[in-house]
Amino acid sequence: MATARPGLISRLVLLNPGCGLEPTPDLAAFGAQEDRLLEAGEVEAALVVSGGHDLPYFQQPARHLAAELASVTAVHLGWAGHLPSMERPEEITALILGRLTESPANGATPRLPVHRSRPEHPELVVQP
Repeated sequence: MATARPGLISRLVLLNPGCGLEPTPDLAAFGAQEDRLLEAGEVEAALVVSGGHDLPYFQQPARHLAAELASVTAVHLGWAGHLPSMERPEEITALILGRLTESPANGATPRLPVHRSRPEHPELVVQP
């Protein structure tokens, strides 16, 4: 809307905006490699994080990946929007580091700093 009707916008901040441009060669290569790894089943363990206040457009892929990947921990942060790493950077850093440092071989579930602000969706809070 900002580019189609700039007269309606007086101030605008965009973080990592997507606006329908063709992907650059580096982005296309990244996406192709990501798809190859997922399709080949070469992802040993994944952490999929979604925000309770994010758009359904971003929540749906998180649910899909959580259902399709073999070894996944799905975390739905009821308090989060689209950028939880900006909203609560310390918690997200701890979440990521906890997942990266756990050993998938021992079957341990990381201790995740999850806040249940939307208990009506308990199935999405933590699913080891």
